[in-house]
Amino acid sequence: MILNIRRKSIKRGGENKMKKVFVMMMILCFTCSVFAQVAKEAVKPAEKVVLTQADWVKANDEAKLLCSEAKYLEASDKYIAAGKIAKEVLDGYADVRWAWVLNNAAYMIILEHKKDNKVSLSKALEYLTEAKTIEKIDKDCVRCVESNLAYVEYFNSKPVEVKKEVTVEKKK
Repeated sequence: MILNIRRKSIKRGGENKMKKVFVMMMILCFTCSVFAQVAKEAVKPAEKVVLTQADWVKANDEAKLLCSEAKYLEASDKYIAAGKIAKEVLDGYADVRWAWVLNNAAYMIILEHKKDNKVSLSKALEYLTEAKTIEKIDKDCVRCVESNLAYVEYFNSKPVEVKKEVTVEKKK
């Protein structure tokens, strides 16, 4: 009889453990499903932003403002951003506009190089080379691109001179 009592108490204790394990498994399943739902929402693709001509005008004006503040490298980046908007918004003459954008961006880098000759002209060279490959550009743009390209090629072929101050001591 004593053995029977012990067996029953052992069974009851085992059932309590099983209930705890079952509850823990349910909590774990619920938590995983919540995390899975949150992950699905985080992975959803972003809605595509619809760009308008007003966006292009705004970006172009910001580039001109940066240029007037002599922040030429920032202006160059802003011109490229404005050009990408123009490509998407302005159908029909997007190639012509893109060539001018590339030229303007390269010119901003050239202006920065004129202020500080340590500025690399490699990005300007890249922009101007791309602008030259565009077929539908007008004569004025070709002239400006070639002029800027001549400047870049001249300074890329020439080593950068570093001026050092030389002090001469007089003998007594």
